[in-house]
Amino acid sequence: MDSQVCGDGRLLDLIDEGWRKEKLPIDDILVPVAELPDPESDNGDSHMTLKELEQKWNNLALGTLSENHLHSPTPKMEFPNTGECCALDDCKQLDFLPFKCDHCHLTFCKDHFNAESHKCSKSLSDVISSKEPSSNFVCSKQDCKETSLTEMLCYKCKIHFCLKHRYHGCFETNDDETLKKLKKWQIPKKQFAQAKAIVDQEVSDSLKKSKNTAMANKVQLMRVKSVAVGPKNVPMNERCYFLVYPPVTILSKVTSTPKGIYMNKNWTIGKIIDSTADIFKIPNNNNTSTTNKLHLFNHNTGECICDKMDTPLTDLFENSLLIDGQCIILEYSDNASVDLTLYK
Repeated sequence: MDSQVCGDGRLLDLIDEGWRKEKLPIDDILVPVAELPDPESDNGDSHMTLKELEQKWNNLALGTLSENHLHSPTPKMEFPNTGECCALDDCKQLDFLPFKCDHCHLTFCKDHFNAESHKCSKSLSDVISSKEPSSNFVCSKQDCKETSLTEMLCYKCKIHFCLKHRYHGCFETNDDETLKKLKKWQIPKKQFAQAKAIVDQEVSDSLKKSKNTAMANKVQLMRVKSVAVGPKNVPMNERCYFLVYPPVTILSKVTSTPKGIYMNKNWTIGKIIDSTADIFKIPNNNNTSTTNKLHLFNHNTGECICDKMDTPLTDLFENSLLIDGQCIILEYSDNASVDLTLYK
């Protein structure tokens, strides 16, 4: 076995490689690099392997960090002044929404803010706090205890009542007072009706005496159109208007006031009589063989307009026997004319 060793004791060279592999175990020959001495280390650490040097430096680093941690100041929270600790010695809980006692003025958590829970020494349990009188308004109705936050006074008696009894009879009147008011209201209506009848009569007389017949007929037509009634199924372009006087033989049942009525100009005389009787709500016996059937008469002459029930209304307009807006009379009569003095 030939080998050389330097003066510092480090193995420099092994010449007999075959002898080493034959005589020594393979684990002793293949030594890990970390367990070999560091050739680049300082003189003081030349005997230490790489593994020992790594452990040494790790220990030094951990020791430095531990020392710095012990001497470093305590870190503060982001909001150090948020909340307060409970003043109770057995609690000391940090509460972000603390309560202050009204008696001792100390701060407590939600579980101990009550005077009884923290046994407050300044709380006087035998003192009854004074109660303020209620500001609610009690209903003035007898046997009613309903209260309201807002006072609701009656306009007449100036007394407060609840919503249920706000109509308590202050504005109710007896039968005599109601009858007096009704009569008072009917007086202007009667006066207006009388004045209107007089004016209408004067207008009618003026139209009869008017020399301008065409203008008088237009005025009469406008008057009738403004108040005319009739079947709603009659088209506007096919309507003709008449001021019809009801029969005087049934004045006890219906009013004697004439009524403006519109009809279809394509109807016959019989159809017009039927429709007019329905509007006035009077009996119509024209389909029977009895006497005194309904006929139409001219209000200016008193003569019967037409005794044939199948005559179209357009024929009467063409022959100038009728004009639009004319006054006519509906009467139970088989005579050729009627007394005009009965239809004023």
